[in-house]
Formats: sequence, structure tokens, C-alpha cells
Amino acid sequence: MDDRVIFSPSTMDEYIDWKLFHNRTIFIDEDIFDNTAQKVCGLIELMVDESSSEPITLLITSPGGSVYAAMAIHDTIMRAREQHGISVIAEARGYAASAAAVIMQAADVRLATRHTRLLIHEVSVFKMFEQAKASSAKEEAEEMGKVNDMLSTILAERSGHTLEEVNTLISKTDVWLSAEEAVAWGLIDAIV
Repeated sequence: MDDRVIFSPSTMDEYIDWKLFHNRTIFIDEDIFDNTAQKVCGLIELMVDESSSEPITLLITSPGGSVYAAMAIHDTIMRAREQHGISVIAEARGYAASAAAVIMQAADVRLATRHTRLLIHEVSVFKMFEQAKASSAKEEAEEMGKVNDMLSTILAERSGHTLEEVNTLISKTDVWLSAEEAVAWGLIDAIV
């Protein structure tokens, strides 16, 4: 007798999520913040628990978001790959900007559709109407420098470029790349 719980989706969105999960696919289609990281990391952990032999696919259409949330997802993907031997495929559709482009670097196979754009840049912070002391600003700048170095290292390692080349490319500007440019620069493996 089958003892699995039967789940009956009540909406089309629930049905899509249910179907994607059973196909071992996760769709990141929003700004990447803590709630996104919680959801994506939880889904990866559930998929790891279900099977260590079947690949996981990430479909990404995202403007990016929090670097810390992105690193939680990145590290969860790396753990699934390194500790459980699970192959992870990331496919960008439309755009994978900022934190989303960094998440893609954790996958074994990095793909993008023909008209996809990738955005990479230095770490940035947006604060509105916040008062800060000089000592706080200095500490924040030091932390941003450390995080920027961490992200540049990830991009350098996966692209095959040096850290200096990555830092030169992203310094003081947003860098938008077509799918063809992203392949040439080593940020994705192929166009689908």
C-alpha cells in the first residue's frame, strides 16, 4: 500500500510549485532576500533528503537582492554538490542580476537562454533616511570590502579570470552581459 501523503493543490500557483518540486526544479523568480533564501534552501534540503542521485535544476529570473541571502543559497548549493554528490544545473531566463548571477556560480552547469542578460557589479548598499556615526560608516565600509572580495573570488574562480581582472571589470560600474558575452567571460557554460 502506498503510504505517501496526497497533496491536492488548490490554486494554479500551488500546482506549479508542486509540479516543479516533483521534477526537482526550483524557480527563483523574485528579489532575493531572507524569505527567498529560506524557501530555496529549504527546498534544496528537502530534495537532498529525497534523493542523492537525481540532479536539481534552478530556473532563475531575478533582479538580485541581498548578498547575504544569496550566499546562503550559494553555500546550500555547494553543500548539496560537495557533501551529497548532487548535480545542480542553473538556467537563467530573461535576466540574472547581481546576487542572482552569483548564485548561478554555485551550479555544476550554468546555462542561459539566448536573450538573457547577466549583471555583475561591486557590492552596493542602499540606505534611506538613516543616520550613522563616522565609526559605524568605517566598520560598514570594511565589511563591504570583505564581502566584495568574497564575491569577486567566487566570480574569478568560476570564470577562470584572475581576481584583478574581475575587480577591474566591476569597479565603479554595473556590467551587463549578453548570454554570448557571459559565455565568453566564463560566467555561464552554454546558451540553451
